[in-house]
Amino acid sequence: MRIPLKKIGNSRGVLIPAKILSELGWDEGMELELTLKDQNLQLRKALPSFDEMIRSVKNGAKANSSRLKEREGEL
Repeated sequence: MRIPLKKIGNSRGVLIPAKILSELGWDEGMELELTLKDQNLQLRKALPSFDEMIRSVKNGAKANSSRLKEREGEL
């Protein structure tokens, strides 16, 4: 698929067709990682930051702790 490079302010950009965005599960506002490799651009969903991963683990631990307390009350 060929798509044109467009002027966006002082930069240049491309519009990703809605069908491709849907297939990737990408939506407006999500963070992407752009890299240059061998004269090719690579665009992929950004991995969560370290802080986001820690927060997720802590939230999961809290949820599991609550479930364990509920189960202990059932015994």
